[in-house]
Amino acid sequence: LRKQKNIFSFEGDSINFSPQFDVNNKKKKILIVGDSFSKDLFNIFKTNEDKYENYEFARYGINLIDFENYRKNFLISSHNFKLAEFILFTQRYEKNDLQYIEKLIDLSRLHKKKLIIFLKRPEFSDNDKKNRTILDKFYIGNGQKKQKKNMDKFLYKQLNVKNFKKINQQIRDKYKNLAIFYNLYDVICDQSQKKCHSVNESGNKIFYDYGHLTLNGSKFIGNILFEKKFHMKFLE
Repeated sequence: LRKQKNIFSFEGDSINFSPQFDVNNKKKKILIVGDSFSKDLFNIFKTNEDKYENYEFARYGINLIDFENYRKNFLISSHNFKLAEFILFTQRYEKNDLQYIEKLIDLSRLHKKKLIIFLKRPEFSDNDKKNRTILDKFYIGNGQKKQKKNMDKFLYKQLNVKNFKKINQQIRDKYKNLAIFYNLYDVICDQSQKKCHSVNESGNKIFYDYGHLTLNGSKFIGNILFEKKFHMKFLE
């Protein structure tokens, strides 16, 4: 789902731009919902699907604000939403989005879906005018420091904490008794070691911009998530 549609605007978009759940198997149906970050979350699971024998994953593109317009009905009427047992929601939240999270929670309850809200992901510096990531520039200028441990520590120093820490706390405070939350920060970064995953074991980049994952990055982060037994703790 790297180059496919982000927000689904028409009734058939779910069919055209996402795998469809198989009604004939008994696998747990996990629908990943949200903006472009939901593509990453879908890829985290899809690139590691060989580890998830009893699970099936699909994705639906929608923003929180769309729970007040026609797109909400397209979501509800979609094949994948009807069959989903779990909804994993993620978005690049801004302050104005907080008011709509309640609608997401209410919708999930009304349709008897188990909801897990992924908090806003870590963000780093934007790409430059040549579309080079902050890590690209570090790599070019530090020939002798290209080891993963050095790049991980460098990337940690590039965190734009103000872009995600405050909003995540606001979400938790407002809805702490109403939903289950998951923070990928602890999967991507190690606060005690002051490092964030920059590349995988083969030297492939984890991020292609300020916070979106490459496919290699999705597989790498997804493997860590699996090893942390996310599925056993939250999808059973």
